[in-house]
Amino acid sequence: RDFTVNAMAFDRRGHLYDPFGGRQDLAQRILRAVGDPDERFREDALRPFRACRFVAEYGFTVEEKTRAAAVRVHDRVAGLSVERIRDELERILVSPYPAKGFALLKEMGLLETRCRARTAGKDETVPVLPELARLHGLPQSPRYHTHDVWTHTMLVVEAIPAEITLRWAALLHDIAKGIPGVRNLNRRGEVCDYRHEQVGSVMAQEVLTRLRVGATSAQRIVWLIRHHMNFPPAREEKVLKWLRRLAAELKDREDLESAVAQLLILREADLRGGKVRPEERLAENDRLRILAAGLIRRLPFYQTDLALSGRTVAHYLGEGPQVKRALDELLRRVQDGNLPNEASALEDALRRMVRKNLG
Repeated sequence: RDFTVNAMAFDRRGHLYDPFGGRQDLAQRILRAVGDPDERFREDALRPFRACRFVAEYGFTVEEKTRAAAVRVHDRVAGLSVERIRDELERILVSPYPAKGFALLKEMGLLETRCRARTAGKDETVPVLPELARLHGLPQSPRYHTHDVWTHTMLVVEAIPAEITLRWAALLHDIAKGIPGVRNLNRRGEVCDYRHEQVGSVMAQEVLTRLRVGATSAQRIVWLIRHHMNFPPAREEKVLKWLRRLAAELKDREDLESAVAQLLILREADLRGGKVRPEERLAENDRLRILAAGLIRRLPFYQTDLALSGRTVAHYLGEGPQVKRALDELLRRVQDGNLPNEASALEDALRRMVRKNLG
């Protein structure tokens, strides 16, 4: 077995066998390798990652010799598959104490190791997560932030619901801060990271692809990161324009509704994770959430939401790109409040469009 707390067993009569003192370690919430920690970790280099996961899941403290041994098996990590390491990272992410788990990964140097990935039938070594390790101690402007980027990131991760897509987005949302071309000085001479959400979304895609995170989840995570800095004031006309832009990147009403809800959850966690005086923006975020949800329920954002089919439009206009243009125009009029989303009203408007074009 790997750790003393896992090396206990009951027999059929209920007698506990505990040859390595696991019961006492469990009571004291200590994680200790069975026997020689160097031997245990060289047997399976995933065990240091598992130690970090147990810390994140149960709040254990890792015994000093066990902790020190993890640093001496970095070379063995290269033999682990990227999928095994990703699974441990994701279990840490959705645990009750993810910040403790990631702090230990950073302390043990595990984020900066390399593991094995198989691509097109060939093995290669790829980095685990050095992009995250780089954030440790990275300063931010005290005008807007109360913590460095690492601490802020961990606070955001712990402030967001323990759902894997949201947790990945929280972990990677500021991944581009501090890199050349992003880190700069503003007019007041303070550090700033303009467009970090755009560059960060590209970096996040690279990380998620490398770690073999599922394509559907990765697409949403990257989308959340790309949009996490751009929000309208909670006024209907501004929110409608914002939703129109977002809808163009999403497939349907259900996708829009869930994506916007997740985006505003990420924003709330971001604000709670050490922003200076966040109260006003938190209240604005609540108003924005209510207003956006109401607009999505009330208005069509996709042609398929209209009470008039493309087939009906094609009956008047013939097949071709003019059908999409007509539906887009009808959609805009309904969103602007100039036309009810009713089949008869939409068909009347379509007839007027046809007569106008003929005239």
